[in-house]
Amino acid sequence: MKTRKLRCLLIGLALIGSGCGAAPTPDPIQSLSNATPNTERLVMFEETKEVWIRYNVAPEPGVIPPALLPAANEPESETSAPSPTLGSGAASPGFYTLQEGETAKCIARRYDLDWIKLYSMNGITYENEALIGTGKNLILPQNSHWLSDRYGERVSAPHPAQHPVVAGETLYSIACVYGDVTPEAIAVQNGLTSADQVVPGMTLSIP
Repeated sequence: MKTRKLRCLLIGLALIGSGCGAAPTPDPIQSLSNATPNTERLVMFEETKEVWIRYNVAPEPGVIPPALLPAANEPESETSAPSPTLGSGAASPGFYTLQEGETAKCIARRYDLDWIKLYSMNGITYENEALIGTGKNLILPQNSHWLSDRYGERVSAPHPAQHPVVAGETLYSIACVYGDVTPEAIAVQNGLTSADQVVPGMTLSIP
C-alpha cells in the first residue's frame, strides 16, 4: 500500500514539474507575404498617391504649380495691365499702372473711386500700402465713387494754382498733390508732350 502511494506521489510531482517548467507553444504567425491583396484597396492607394503627388510636388524655382495658377476668368497678372498714355485723360479700362510719385489713394481721388473698395480689390492694407508704388498694376472698382461725406473732398490742395517744381517731383506726383487733377490735364495746360519735360525750377500752371 505504501509503495503504491509513493508511486502515485512521484507521478504527481513529475506531472507538476513538467507543467511548470515548459513554456506554452505560441500560435503560428502568418507571414505578411502570404496575405491576399485587396484589389479595391490597391486601386484606392494608387489614386490617392497620384493626387498627393500632383498637389505636393516641389516646384522649380520661379515656377508656379499648375494647381495654384488662377482660373481663366480671373484678372490678368500685374505685368499685363497697360500703362496710361499721357494725354488720354483717363485710366485704362479697369486697370491703372502706378507711375513714379503716385499712390493708390491718389488714384482713387483722381478718378473718383471708393478708395476702400480699391484697397480691398488689390489686397492693400494699412500695413503694406507703403510698399505699393511705381509699376504696381491696380484693378479699378467699377460703379464706385469717392465718398466725400466719409473721406473728405477729392480736392487735396486749392487750384487753379502755380506750382514750382522741386527736386524729386514728377508730373504724376504733382497731380497727386491736388487730388482731382490728372497728369494729362496738367500736361495740356502747360503744353507738355512728355512727363520727362517736368524738371526742377520750372513752374507749372495747375488747371
